[in-house]
Amino acid sequence: MATARTFGPEREAEPAKEARVVGSELVDTYTVYIIQVTDGSHEWTVKHRYSDFHDLHEKLVAERKIDKNLLPPKKIIGKNSRSLVEKREKDLEVYLQKLLAAFPGVTPRVLAHFLHFHFYEINGITAALAEELFEKGEQLLGAGEVFAIGPLQLYAVTEQLQQGKPTCASGDAKTDLGHILDFTCRLKYLKVSGTEGPFGTSNIQEQLLPFDLSIFKSLHQVEISHCDAKHIRGLVASKPTLATLSVRFSATSMKEVLVPEASEFDEWEPEGTTLEGPVTAVIPTWQALTTLDLSHNSVSEIDESVKLIPKIEFLDLSHNGLLVVDNLQHLYNLVHLDLSYNKLSSLEGLHTKLGNIKTLNLAGNLLESLSGLHKLYSLVNLDLRDNRIEQMEEVRSIGSLPCLEHVSLLNNPLSIIPDYRTKVLAQFGERASEVCLDDTVTTEKELDTVEVLKAIQKAKEVKSKLSNPEKKGGEDSRLSAAPCIRPSSSPPTVAPASASLPQPILSNQDFWHQKNTDYNNSPFHISQCFVLKLSDLQSVNVGLFDQHFRLTGSTPMQVVTCLTRDSYLTHCFLQHLMVVLSSLERTPSPEPVDKDFYSEFGNKTTGKMENYELIHSSRVKFTYPSEEEIGDLTFTVAQKMAEPEKAPALSILLYVQAFQVGMPPPGCCRGPLRPKTLLLTSSEIFLLDEDCVHYPLPEFAKEPPQRDRYRLDDGRRVRDLDRVLMGYQTYPQALTLVFDDVQGHDLMGSVTLDHFGEVPGGPARASQGREVQWQVFVPSAESREKLISLLARQWEALCGRELPVELTG
Repeated sequence: MATARTFGPEREAEPAKEARVVGSELVDTYTVYIIQVTDGSHEWTVKHRYSDFHDLHEKLVAERKIDKNLLPPKKIIGKNSRSLVEKREKDLEVYLQKLLAAFPGVTPRVLAHFLHFHFYEINGITAALAEELFEKGEQLLGAGEVFAIGPLQLYAVTEQLQQGKPTCASGDAKTDLGHILDFTCRLKYLKVSGTEGPFGTSNIQEQLLPFDLSIFKSLHQVEISHCDAKHIRGLVASKPTLATLSVRFSATSMKEVLVPEASEFDEWEPEGTTLEGPVTAVIPTWQALTTLDLSHNSVSEIDESVKLIPKIEFLDLSHNGLLVVDNLQHLYNLVHLDLSYNKLSSLEGLHTKLGNIKTLNLAGNLLESLSGLHKLYSLVNLDLRDNRIEQMEEVRSIGSLPCLEHVSLLNNPLSIIPDYRTKVLAQFGERASEVCLDDTVTTEKELDTVEVLKAIQKAKEVKSKLSNPEKKGGEDSRLSAAPCIRPSSSPPTVAPASASLPQPILSNQDFWHQKNTDYNNSPFHISQCFVLKLSDLQSVNVGLFDQHFRLTGSTPMQVVTCLTRDSYLTHCFLQHLMVVLSSLERTPSPEPVDKDFYSEFGNKTTGKMENYELIHSSRVKFTYPSEEEIGDLTFTVAQKMAEPEKAPALSILLYVQAFQVGMPPPGCCRGPLRPKTLLLTSSEIFLLDEDCVHYPLPEFAKEPPQRDRYRLDDGRRVRDLDRVLMGYQTYPQALTLVFDDVQGHDLMGSVTLDHFGEVPGGPARASQGREVQWQVFVPSAESREKLISLLARQWEALCGRELPVELTG
């Protein structure tokens, strides 16, 4: 039996190591013997076949001159029989006990490895670690890599240092403990990872082993996981150098990690603070620590130990049991804080503790209110997913934060609200385009809808004012925010509106004067162009575009079609119209509809548009068209634009609102925007003046007009397109279409002249033989992308190669 070490000042004799063969098992065609090794309270198992014992014995005979006949002999016949195996188990156990007794001091290396001392026994572990660092230590230090070590290895080194033995008891210089100490003095990056449950084949609970880190003198970064923080000693010795510390699955409080010595004192204060009362200790701060990760622990409070980490910039306390946010006012440099997956239910007064915070993760808590976030003016990134936020009003608390760019609200009750994204973005007002919600960049379509929602809010404010009896009007009530309107020319064909003007006020008598901020605040006068009494209004039809609607009275002379260029003012006008009509009925006004013109009549089941009649408290119908009706209108236009005999295959691919950018006047950097309709067919592209098509027809109209008049501004063959330039310098979203002006080509192509107004001399041809440029601005991002896609497809089909699209300044 081997004698052993002593512990402490009065160490007892080290208990003898034992090795017993406790069983066997058949693997394939040979028997494996199960050896249980005992070292004090530690036990582990090793499995070897007889040939392993034979190899061990030959090495010991050669190296240590032991008796050749000590090992039981081989048996060829019946080697796997039960009786032979049971006898061999007993003989092999006697053999191992004799070996351990023969070497009471230092176990021979070959025997130590055979019994896995280098995995589980203190002397074997330190010898193996010393040899590894002797061979690779300088290389590891030079590479600056993280060195990973287990708690059992650190425990072994700690225990070995406490023994009164030579650092190289085996006589092998490679296993000298000095190699470990030299390495630990210079190491900068350390990782200590324990195991959950018993380690390897042993009964050793690695995470409960005590160890001392004071042998490390130059640490910059430490990662510890699955170790009991109460048993970690010497970490505070790295205070002068440690910049990053991570302790996970190990601690029950912050004090255990940051100020383990606090348990020895009744009162303590950080070094450098003004002492106001009696203290029993002044504790040095973590002078270099800027990043602290205490996630995945059992921390229930942010205690006063944070006073010792004044330079912290990144703090991770996620996956703990925090109930409140406290004491963070001591961390003046904190900019990134992770409090996700705790038990926080209130954020009141958070701004008094997080003055300079930029990134805040509050996911996975119990939050219902966000009112405590409204003064975090430096906040850039905010994660609120997996909470209990139900009311959209709560988002207003963060909507005014000036620096906020990234917000996540997924898996909250409010995230299942219809149009959730646009309603959240609307809370950010003018900054909606700068906010990335739920890791998804805001689209142009969403921004358009946000403008509508803002209009709805203004409509609510108007409704509130109109609810005052003193302010209710009669039949001559005025409409604010109305788009500019032209009177109808020959019923039921009506002329479209020009670009909308800034909130003119329409009355039964005249337009009022109004100041316009776009013209140096000088007043201007708009003459009366059309009057329709509200009492005569029967229906409002929203037509082909979301900015296109028609008001219908009781006679053909009371029909007006409005085609505006501002979806915000259009929606605002319609909402105000509903409010005024409701007030005339002396009934409560409806809640404004918080959907855009497309989703208003969309069927969420089929994805198709349906006829949709908006019901509200007045007798006037507000009707949106169906997909079929819009299709009929497109077909009607296509028929009128094509002459079947000449071009039977002509088809209209795109019919969209656009502006043409004109040449800038002297002294101006931007040219005027002229409202146009852009028509793309399978072979040609046209710019038309505002078209006069309207649909559906009023009830009194028996049939469509004989002929709609279009005024052709310019037309070109798709095959004559040379290239497309994107990023026109004065209007970055404009497209420049560059054509080769081919002489002798009939620009009218297959289009019937009867359907256009008279244009003396036709479109201008002064530039024949040279390049022609169309600078076109399509307000809708979706329509703009569709135009480029369809144009490129047709050009490639006609020309056999890819359309050149260039980005310009």
